[in-house]
Amino acid sequence: MFMPPNTTAVIQPMDQGIISTFKAYYLRCTMRQLLDAVDKLDKPTIKQFWSNYNIKKAFDNIDASWKEVSENAMNGSWRKLWEDCVTDFTGFPDLKDVRKDLVRLSHSAGFNEVDEEDIQQLFDSHAEPLSNEDLMEIEQERALADQEDNDDDEPRRELGIKELREAFQHIEKGMELFREYDLNPARSGAATQAVEQALKPYKEIYERKRRQAKQTTISSFFKPSTLCRPSTPSTSATNPLSPATLPDVSPGSLPTSPATLPDVSPYSHPTSPLPTSQPDANPDSPLPVSDVDDSE
Repeated sequence: MFMPPNTTAVIQPMDQGIISTFKAYYLRCTMRQLLDAVDKLDKPTIKQFWSNYNIKKAFDNIDASWKEVSENAMNGSWRKLWEDCVTDFTGFPDLKDVRKDLVRLSHSAGFNEVDEEDIQQLFDSHAEPLSNEDLMEIEQERALADQEDNDDDEPRRELGIKELREAFQHIEKGMELFREYDLNPARSGAATQAVEQALKPYKEIYERKRRQAKQTTISSFFKPSTLCRPSTPSTSATNPLSPATLPDVSPGSLPTSPATLPDVSPYSHPTSPLPTSQPDANPDSPLPVSDVDDSE
């Protein structure tokens, strides 16, 4: 089923006066809550009230406002769709009393320029859907309000090293002018001493901040050691690894001639006993064990 355009609000039962009545009750309940908050001892501002207005408070006000809608009004909302179910309907409550209450509450809260016509325009504005231009305007107003809130929150100021140094420089320049152009040296001297005494707490703050600003490095906790120093190798002739003391192992220095090589053939008889490497050889025998005659 397709609805014709702009007919949804006409045929829906809740749009036959119930929603507008509920919104009026909700606005009156919220204004009463605002006035009660402003009249307290701490007296928060209206801006602070809306800043503390959360979803829970909105639900509480919705519950209280919905309970104000009578059963007779709920029953009468069906009169255009189902007349047989509507009994003893006397009409929707007149919102004139609600408008008067809202005007009175607005004046008590400080909005003295509000009248019943303004309240009625506010009710009528809720019945119409917001256009794109209205939404953009609301968003711009919200952004402007957020910017004003940020401007109100000024950054916290405190005396730093830079500010103290600049202040001392300006004060010193002023005192130099007094000492230079004052014809009474005693007066300028007394003023200098008084200023120095007055600036003593600020100079203590300056010195303390300077000490705190100096960051201690980890190397400051260690002292250089003189025990482990790398030794420099000596290049003198006494060094056993010096090239002057190394044997000549070049290829030209090795004996390659057969005349210089000893005769180690098995048929040769050496004229002197050869040393044997066998541990069980007889040391009194002039010949090797292999030259003994087995026939004896």
